[in-house]
Amino acid sequence: MSLDIRIKQAVIGTALRHQLKNLSGSQERGTERVCRNLIDLGVTLCSRSLSADEQDRLYRELFTLLQQSEHNETADHEMICRWMISAFM
Repeated sequence: MSLDIRIKQAVIGTALRHQLKNLSGSQERGTERVCRNLIDLGVTLCSRSLSADEQDRLYRELFTLLQQSEHNETADHEMICRWMISAFM
């Protein structure tokens, strides 16, 4: 695994940890904000160009994951991190 990918994984993991802390106890608007922030981060780190349709699809997928983790009252950090890495790298 290249150094570039490991650095991006570390950035995603750190940002995700902080964003998920903000997510706990928030309403749907908070989930939307966290989702938007994480998608923006992923697009920034992505090595390929993503169309608006692709970004919308990824947003909907991540939003669903975040809502599911909210209902379980535990944000599955590892699962969401793996999803982001697979979606953006």
